[in-house]
Amino acid sequence: MGGENVCQVGGIVNQFKLAKLKTKILASVVTLLAVGMGITGWITYWVIDNSVSQNAFFTMQKNLEQRFQAIQAFHTNARQAILFAMDCPTFAEYFALPESSLVTDKPDEPILFTDRQNAIRQKLEKIGDTLQDHFPVVETCLIDRHGREHMRLAKHKKAETLDIHEDHLPFFKKSLQLGAEETFTTQLYISPDYQEWVIAYTSPVVMPDQTVPAFFHFEIPLTTFQKIVTRNGTARERYLLLDAAGLILADSASEMPSKQHVYDKENQEFRLSDDFSSVETLSQDPDFIKMVQQIKAGQTSQGYFQYNGDTYYLAFQSLEFLDWRVAVIKAHDHLIEGRFSFDQILAIIIITPLMMILFGAMSAEALARSLTNPIQRLFDATKEVARGNFKLTLQVQGHDETAQLTASFNQMIHDLNASKQGLIRAKQHTEKILDAMQDVFMLLSMEGLIQDVNHTEPLGLPVKEIIGQPVQQFFKQTNFQELMQNKVMRNVPNHLLTGDGRVVPVLLSAALMTDDQGVASGILLI
Repeated sequence: MGGENVCQVGGIVNQFKLAKLKTKILASVVTLLAVGMGITGWITYWVIDNSVSQNAFFTMQKNLEQRFQAIQAFHTNARQAILFAMDCPTFAEYFALPESSLVTDKPDEPILFTDRQNAIRQKLEKIGDTLQDHFPVVETCLIDRHGREHMRLAKHKKAETLDIHEDHLPFFKKSLQLGAEETFTTQLYISPDYQEWVIAYTSPVVMPDQTVPAFFHFEIPLTTFQKIVTRNGTARERYLLLDAAGLILADSASEMPSKQHVYDKENQEFRLSDDFSSVETLSQDPDFIKMVQQIKAGQTSQGYFQYNGDTYYLAFQSLEFLDWRVAVIKAHDHLIEGRFSFDQILAIIIITPLMMILFGAMSAEALARSLTNPIQRLFDATKEVARGNFKLTLQVQGHDETAQLTASFNQMIHDLNASKQGLIRAKQHTEKILDAMQDVFMLLSMEGLIQDVNHTEPLGLPVKEIIGQPVQQFFKQTNFQELMQNKVMRNVPNHLLTGDGRVVPVLLSAALMTDDQGVASGILLI
């Protein structure tokens, strides 16, 4: 019973060791997969992030350059248009008339045009009409050096009355200082007729004697440039048009205010800051403020800043010919255009290794079972052998080391079974010899207890009443001193006490049995 308990405890211990082995295999594989996939995922995300960011910067710069080129092309075409108009000899022809340069003693009275002047003015008005047909011009005007208007068309409509005090215009003096084939582009101002923010292109009327009696100008509304900058822009890719002070003149993410201003000669102060907000209101991040200073300084650069915990990229370029700037802002999460965002890619990079780890854990579990199950079968077979079952044969699977171990175990069981059978045959042969002898053989323990006997008839008792009994119960004299001294005793007279009360004279012989170390382990009595 004690042996069985020890065997059960040993089995539990070995099963625990096998479970630990499986756990170690599983933990090792999962750890290696987790570390490997984690490093791979981080490197993959870093490469994607860096590559996409660089590509996005390139695309942003490209789109920004397209808007820069579009505005520059429009500016160039506007200058060429006014120079083409000034090449017409009609302007010089008009101011060659003495009455066109005549200044009366009553400067506050309107100009009274002669028939010759009106005939030429019609030609000038046609030039203005043509410009407004082919260009987003809202007004064309001809002003002499005394500030008097000689012709004005506003949206193809001929002015009923002409202003005679235009010398207050901010571009009046500068325009009269220009030479032939020269133009001047104004800053933004409120058009008295259009009543919105415009810029003007001006060019002088140069006479053959190189005198400048007047200049011609046309007005382009700010909305024209706003459309160029914000075209195809979205809230995800935000394009801005800024002036030198950093005011947002156009924003693709929001509709710019369209406000009509009533022009008042007595109060002509209109400030851009009343209609447009500063770019500094977009973010107070130090990196953004630093880039705003670069924008105001007319530099071309790029960088990134933080806003509400998100990263944004900013690229900007200077329009020196208008003293404006164009800029583009895009969030880091919006750098990837298409089906997936950075967050989705990051989720995929995280989920994929987790799935790989799960798959690896399942594979590791299968691998652990493939290693430990044969060991478990060997362990169970070992317990069967310990119980005396030598007829087991384990199935050999595969050709690996475990299969070789199983085959060796089968061979070992076969050899043990053969040895067992040989021992059984030898025992049976010995028992037959002993049974054929008339002498009684007893095997005693060192304490004198009978452990085995070949004949029971002379003793007159059944085997079960003999085994385990002290030898003194069956002999008158049981002094084994000679045996202990000489390890052998021969033909010593004694009397056998049988179970039925008889006393039978006998001769006793005995031999002391010892183990490999010479320690006495029992007595053979004959």
